[in-house]
Amino acid sequence: MLAFRYLIGVSVGAIIALSHGGEATSQQLLSLRKFQSTPGVSHSREKVAQSRSSANSQPAFGLTQIPTLKTPQPASGSQETSAQQNSQPASSPQETSAPQNITPSSNPLMFPTEPSEVNVEQVQPITLEQAVGIARRNNPSLQEALLTLERTREALREALAARYPNLSTQLNLSRSYEDSGGVGGIGGVGNVGGDTGLQQGLPNQQTTGDQQAPANQQTNGNQQAPGNQQTSNTNNDTAISAVDNQQSSDNNNDTAISQETTEDQQTTEDEQIFNQPISNEEEDAASDFLTTTLQLSYNLYTGGRRDAQIEAAEQQVRFNLLQVEQVVEQLRLDVANAYYDVQQAQSQVQINQASVEAAQQSVRDAQSQLEAGLGTRFDVLQARVQLANNRQQLRRSRSQLRIVRRQFTQQLGLGQQAEVTAMGSPEVAGSWDLSLQESIIQAYQNRAELRQQLARININQQQRRIALAATRPQVNLFASYEIQDTLDDDFNPSDNLALGAGLQWLLYDGGAAEAAAEQQETNIAIARTNFDRLRNQIRTDVEQGYYNLQASQQNIKTAQLAVRQAEESLRLARLRFRAGVGTQIEVTNAQSDLTQARGNFLTAIIDYNRSLAQLERAVSNQPDNRLFDRP
Repeated sequence: MLAFRYLIGVSVGAIIALSHGGEATSQQLLSLRKFQSTPGVSHSREKVAQSRSSANSQPAFGLTQIPTLKTPQPASGSQETSAQQNSQPASSPQETSAPQNITPSSNPLMFPTEPSEVNVEQVQPITLEQAVGIARRNNPSLQEALLTLERTREALREALAARYPNLSTQLNLSRSYEDSGGVGGIGGVGNVGGDTGLQQGLPNQQTTGDQQAPANQQTNGNQQAPGNQQTSNTNNDTAISAVDNQQSSDNNNDTAISQETTEDQQTTEDEQIFNQPISNEEEDAASDFLTTTLQLSYNLYTGGRRDAQIEAAEQQVRFNLLQVEQVVEQLRLDVANAYYDVQQAQSQVQINQASVEAAQQSVRDAQSQLEAGLGTRFDVLQARVQLANNRQQLRRSRSQLRIVRRQFTQQLGLGQQAEVTAMGSPEVAGSWDLSLQESIIQAYQNRAELRQQLARININQQQRRIALAATRPQVNLFASYEIQDTLDDDFNPSDNLALGAGLQWLLYDGGAAEAAAEQQETNIAIARTNFDRLRNQIRTDVEQGYYNLQASQQNIKTAQLAVRQAEESLRLARLRFRAGVGTQIEVTNAQSDLTQARGNFLTAIIDYNRSLAQLERAVSNQPDNRLFDRP
């Protein structure tokens, strides 16, 4: 019995060990650190100047920043922090961690119910790298892509498990009852009783009618008896016959009464038999058995289905890994564009504020000229109209700033009371030193979309192998060991060992396997067509970003020169007006030209940064993107 318990303990321990081993393997496969870089793709980009700090310390094209203008207070009354005035460049690599006071709520289903819960307490300036980190932490599309990646890794573990045998154990406890002889049914109770009107085989029994009786029995009526029986004399006199007839009638009545009594007694005896408890002998006839079975099975040959399933699962993991890379790259581009929108709106507010201040100065100059008798009321009215127009533009620009801030905050997935803005004035984000041809080749090597289509082709090829494996032979091996012991006796088990192999072959399936294989061939053709389409689209994206970058580079130089000329023109127009040789119209036109030149300069810088971000997205997979770093 001890050896039997030892065998059970070993079986249970083996099962527990296998289950814990599987959990440990799962935890190792779930680590994202294994996928920090995509195999088979070169990441060397020595010619690409990615350092934002070097670009800011040495401005490209010999540019200077937009002249510092007075920043107006937001109309909503929210206070900007002083960090905006003494800020780092927008893409400084040192500023990567997000401020703690702008983290979103942990409950995504919570919605505000009080006005105080949606009141923006402060506007927090952040850098572009901080914005990208916040978006990667909160973006639902990226979170979904990461969860899908983990799910496919578990599917890969499931496919790899087919390489190993299956070990199972089973314990059965049963009780068996044996027939103790002569009496059927459980508990030793059989069929008892019968027809009491036609009984046979009991001695000293009186019979009536035409019944036959054994020896030494008295018969009544016209009964026939075997030897040594006395029969009634039919030649007796009438008196004796009458007496005999009277006795026979009495005997018949007695027999009927006796029959009823016998039936009642028989029913009582049946109830006593069925209600009596099972005897000790019958209890000894029951036996308890414990059966333990340990079975090992392995699919030796699956027609190529197992290897195809594993390869398909590996390619699916690669496909979803590339999907994560694609989502991260697109998210970075979207955040960069939203960040530059905020920068442009902020700078436009500054430009319009400077225009309002310049218009106010023109009104004062025109009023002074009018009071001195050197000017006219027409000049004053023109200056006031220009001031009113500039104030309207300022209000519109402030409203647009609030809108783009809220859109930017929403894209980062922040809370209801948080609002962020761009840190610092727009500056050139960097430079691109690769030629157009080198950029196209890098894009072909790096873009996740192309490698996804290659992975899709491999998956479809493996699915075709799986479909064809259905009509190939399947061979499996098995081993079974069984031990049975009677618990009521001493430990004396009986065991049984079975070894065997099985072959299964689907000879004809109506063409289903061939049809499934043809479907996968069609999917392969579709993936190849998509690969060709994406390759052409990638080249178009690279060329578009490259040409826009070149145009913005030239526009920055031109716009910078135009700003300097417009500033000098406005200065001369004011001097001419104050000297009485110029008109207010000249001053107003010079102010409008300066406002437009500053706006063009701002637009050129923002367009350059957007074109650079678009070109980086078109090439993708930059060395400093840190795709799989958890924010």
